[in-house]
This record gives sequence, C-alpha cells and structure tokens, in this order.
Amino acid sequence: MNSGELDSVEFAGRLRQGQADLSKGAPHEAIRHLAEGLALWRGRPAEDVPRTLPIAPWLDALEEQRCLALESYTAARLALGEHETLVADLRALVSRHPTRERMWGYLMLALYRCGDTAAALAAYTAARQALAEHLGVDPGPELVALHQAMLSRDPSLTPDAVHTGIHYARKRTCAHGRIGYRRR
Repeated sequence: MNSGELDSVEFAGRLRQGQADLSKGAPHEAIRHLAEGLALWRGRPAEDVPRTLPIAPWLDALEEQRCLALESYTAARLALGEHETLVADLRALVSRHPTRERMWGYLMLALYRCGDTAAALAAYTAARQALAEHLGVDPGPELVALHQAMLSRDPSLTPDAVHTGIHYARKRTCAHGRIGYRRR
C-alpha cells in the first residue's frame, strides 16, 4: 500500500467517526475527527497524474468523500453557533461546488443567523440559478423548505433553537447517515 492509499484509508475512518459523532449530537468530537481527516488533504487527489479512465472513478469517489467531510464539518460548526466565521468559507465552497445543495443550505443558514436575511434569500436565488445552469434542475425539497422557513422567519432557524445537529425545522437522519432537513 502506498502512502496515498494509507492517507485515503485514514481519511475515510476519520470521516466515518466524525459523521457518527455528529449523528450522536457530539459536534465538538465531530469537528476534531473531521478536521484531522481534512488535514490529510494536500490539494486535489492525484493532481499531478493524468485522469485516465481506470483511476477516474476512484478520484471522483475521493473528491465526493472530501465534500461530505466539509459538509459534516460545517454542520458541526453551525451546531456550535459558529455561523459568523463560516460565511467566507461557505461562499468559497459554493463557488467551487455550485451543485452541492447542502453547501448552499449551510451558506443560507449562516447568513440568516448573522441577521442578513436578504443575503440568505439571495443565496437561495443563486443556488437555484446554479442548479438550473449546471444540472437543469430546481432545488430539492430540503433547500426549498429552508427558503420557506426563512421567508416565514421560522424560530427553529435561530442558533438558540439548535442544540445538536443542524435543523431547518426538525432533524431527520437519512439511511446513508447524512443529516437531512424537512419542514415541520
């Protein structure tokens, strides 16, 4: 096994542990594990190697895992009320990953919690445009529910209403272990 494979195995373990911590309502522990895993990254996987057909799926899977780790790390930080310090990072992430609805949702939520409802609603419009442009689809039900909750100034969106995990209204853990959102 080469060091790149060892790093990817170590990263996958940290991602699993961080997501488990998050689903148990332990955001501090999730942040620690996810930060340790994300620290193993040094640029894009195999960026010096031509993307050939045999390794492309493996590289895509690694990039997907990195995005999941970033989303989980962000969810844990939002659960701890760190919305103000996340806005700049989230803007950069949605710029690099314009089709990741969770990242858009976290940006919207962070902006909303900072008291910038107009910017949060503008982020929804930008997300809708990005999804239409890149994928030809409208936002999914979770992003739409978040938008509606913001329009109605749902009190469950405030940092004080969130103790663990991220809620747009009520927490729902999906079969794949990711945190989802639904309106009450």
